[in-house]
Amino acid sequence: MGTSRSERLRAEASRLLASGVAGNVFPGAAVAISFRDAAGKLELVTASAGTLAPGGKACEDETPFDLASLTKPIFAAAALRLVA
Repeated sequence: MGTSRSERLRAEASRLLASGVAGNVFPGAAVAISFRDAAGKLELVTASAGTLAPGGKACEDETPFDLASLTKPIFAAAALRLVA
């Protein structure tokens, strides 16, 4: 007890991101998690770990990332579904 849901989420997100960095899955990452508490209030939790590139600037909670590479396969799958 004593630890809020936000604090537990932040700790777990930080642990998972640090594990990904340590395992060379990615050099760095930032994440934002939103949820509603028991009273219905919207909560936001952020976490980050690693660097933008090996030996580069440290990732922060507000570090912007280029999502273009992630959207290409999503768009391609949607286009293929339209053709099929």
